[in-house]
Amino acid sequence: MTRHHLTTITQAYQTAMRRHTVVLAVLGVVLALSILADCAIGPAAFSPTTLLRAIVTPSGVDEQTSLIVWQIRLPYALMATCVGGALGLAGAEMQTILANPLASPFTLGLSAAGAFGASLAIVLGWHVQPVPDMWLIAGCAFVCSALSVWLLNLLIRLRQASTGTVILCGVALVFSFQALVSLMQFVATEDALQNLVFWTLGSLTRASWQTLGLLAGAFGVYFFPLYLPGLRGR
Repeated sequence: MTRHHLTTITQAYQTAMRRHTVVLAVLGVVLALSILADCAIGPAAFSPTTLLRAIVTPSGVDEQTSLIVWQIRLPYALMATCVGGALGLAGAEMQTILANPLASPFTLGLSAAGAFGASLAIVLGWHVQPVPDMWLIAGCAFVCSALSVWLLNLLIRLRQASTGTVILCGVALVFSFQALVSLMQFVATEDALQNLVFWTLGSLTRASWQTLGLLAGAFGVYFFPLYLPGLRGR
């Protein structure tokens, strides 16, 4: 490869990185504006000036406005941001590892396995003192999702399966865990079924600064070690 070719490749790479940086900056601004709009719009609508004052100096607004912004809307908006980022990161990592755009937590069975784990805790009425029920349900979902990952990893190690085979096995896991969830729904009581459906649909109504801190911490611990070296290498 000649020096001219190396120079051309380097320039093309630098141009692509600058374009990606601009796109990320624009998306970051759009995300920030979306969070502010989400905090301003609702039954109690706030003007941009009032909202910014409530965020920057909560003592400068009335107690009701400060409560709505800081205890309800900001946790909801930031939780939605972190959840979306975590799902996007999970999909990006799976697509990178398997080199397949079809790979995601949904097509590989992780989401269905998590739903099955949650259904076990909800329908069977598991309680472990002094662990809150919501943490127990989340823990069961995590364990079953990890089991799904372990099964796929075992397939790769023992059978040297190709990417396509892994994807197909992931789809098989999806249907298997969905069938188990349907079985749990069939035997569930009315209250347990309602809680299970509510959990599987997802909601931000339980978002708080505590749960937001846990999710943001886990997201940061996973994100920064993976991507900061690459960003510095640009």
